[in-house]
Amino acid sequence: MAEQTKAIAPYTKLTELVREEGTRNKFIEILGPQKGSAFITSLLTVVYNDDNLRDCEPNSVITTALKAAAYDLPIIPELGMAYPIPYYNGKKKVKECRFQLGYKGYKQLALRTGKYKHLNVSPYFEGETVTENRMTGELEIKGDSKNDEILGYIGYLELTSGYVGYVHMTTGEIADHKAKFSQNWNSPKSSWKTNPIAMEKKTVLLKLLRDHGVFTFDISRAQQDEGEEEPTITDPEEDIIDSEYIDPDRPSSAEDWAAFFTRFQNDFDMSELIAVQQDTGHAQKAYDVMLFQHYPKD
Repeated sequence: MAEQTKAIAPYTKLTELVREEGTRNKFIEILGPQKGSAFITSLLTVVYNDDNLRDCEPNSVITTALKAAAYDLPIIPELGMAYPIPYYNGKKKVKECRFQLGYKGYKQLALRTGKYKHLNVSPYFEGETVTENRMTGELEIKGDSKNDEILGYIGYLELTSGYVGYVHMTTGEIADHKAKFSQNWNSPKSSWKTNPIAMEKKTVLLKLLRDHGVFTFDISRAQQDEGEEEPTITDPEEDIIDSEYIDPDRPSSAEDWAAFFTRFQNDFDMSELIAVQQDTGHAQKAYDVMLFQHYPKD
């Protein structure tokens, strides 16, 4: 009985916290009275129905929920938009909750720009092959699938301007990516284990948007929200977070920054950005401004 009381204590504190006028007003300010109240109700339901979330520190749950509300995305895991992820913070010795945006969430943010006519990531299977038109870069899936074993994914977008972009990643390339950028991918409770297809599609979608799409402030901010202060995990049996936020194309050294700005100076108005290229901290901000407000040329 004592163990059960201990388990529900954080949830009790959470319900008390959301009853406070200050907390409720934060959600109402973001979503409005009706949607704000409904969002809080759905949050309490999601947490109550998950044993691990019920154990999470209440303020971390509220912070995660406010991030989802800021993007106007439901925090119900079954919808695949935004997720409250429980994990064990070894540094603080406490279970906390972190925000994670799903494949459908990133897709929704992109479509809201009104710049996309088509945006999709599709798998191809054993027996099928991917062919490329060397002149146009167009990718096409050919052949007949023999089974449901996924060999890779193709990402495709078409902007309302007519611009078309493709990316192709095999499952091997995605495996290399997750091993490089997700320290906890091999945990039994990692999203890479519990929901691998959604994570694979999300990886391909982000590459597609980065290489060809219209990256908006919301998408940039979402990646930062997923990657803020990655937790220290000391207990492999506890729940963990898998957030893909490291940009492998971001320059690091002063020499790399100089080469980066030189490379793009003919394609963008660099007058304000070049002034800060020697300051890595400011240059990173300039990089974000350039990258995430980039509109591909027709």
